[in-house]
Amino acid sequence: LIFVISDSLGGCSYVGKAYIYLGGSFLDHPISLAWIGPADYSNPAREFYNINRSFSWTGLDSVLGHELGHSLGLEHANGIDCELRTYGNSNCEHVEYGNMYDIMGIDGTYSLHSNVLYKELLGWISSSDILNINQPGQYTIKSLESNSGVRGARIADYGSSNPKFFVEYRQGLGFNSTIVTDQKLSSVKTGLLIGEILATSTRLIDNQATWNYWNNDIQKPEINPFNSFTDPLSNLRIGVQNVSGSSANFFVSYDQSAFAFVYPTAGVSHFPGQTMGIRWSSNQIPPDQPVTLTLMLPSGVPHPFVPPIQTLNSSGSSQSLVVPSDIAGGEFYYRL
Repeated sequence: LIFVISDSLGGCSYVGKAYIYLGGSFLDHPISLAWIGPADYSNPAREFYNINRSFSWTGLDSVLGHELGHSLGLEHANGIDCELRTYGNSNCEHVEYGNMYDIMGIDGTYSLHSNVLYKELLGWISSSDILNINQPGQYTIKSLESNSGVRGARIADYGSSNPKFFVEYRQGLGFNSTIVTDQKLSSVKTGLLIGEILATSTRLIDNQATWNYWNNDIQKPEINPFNSFTDPLSNLRIGVQNVSGSSANFFVSYDQSAFAFVYPTAGVSHFPGQTMGIRWSSNQIPPDQPVTLTLMLPSGVPHPFVPPIQTLNSSGSSQSLVVPSDIAGGEFYYRL
């Protein structure tokens, strides 16, 4: 049920259904209830941001879509602003409505699709089409606009069943086309969006933060092949390998401080055909647990053509590994 209030601005809604008191008594069944005000909402939505859209979208469209989202059970899509400080420090600030790429943020100022977890909540994406990741590896997702397939991922600490982050890839189609038509948003389609998973809501993370105002800073929030995201509390790392058309390839690694290489040192040059001596230790993995080693490029990205190896089976073991001869020389190393 939507009330349109004459000469009013803004909107308001219950989140989900509620028992409403009308006519002197409560209704027998809960309903979704929202209020919107149409005054001055024939103008383009958020025109003060000077957004170049390929389709007509008014202020009324934004408010109606946002409040209907609440009525269907969605909370706000927020942001977290750490500016130039390290993600996860105590000075990071919550930004209400901060996900400007979500209709449940500031009315979808920059992009209108809801994030992948909200689409799952609405039943628009199946839970089976969202990866649940708690192991290191290389993964692929399709764009959020795709009609089928894996379209996002939940990522937890190593071995944990409690996801902390979500990732999604936006190709810039349909109601997301603003990230193609508006030049200042065009880098979004070159990488992944990452957000925090909270109890009932989400927060978009700005991965290229500056001291600029949030609304401007968030125009480039993505991770791409030239940067990555790290959670310093768990040393969880997420990086993009490549983005092509309707899919994106990324990696997840867990560089625990308990892992220690005696040699080689990261960044030391090793060349094709050279033998590398490796020794490791860990107080977090049982002695009989196989350990995966991944060949890393100088950028910190796993080598795309060399599969991880599982050969070390006990804490404190050592082994010689030969650098593959079919890759170019340079600085690369194996990492747990």
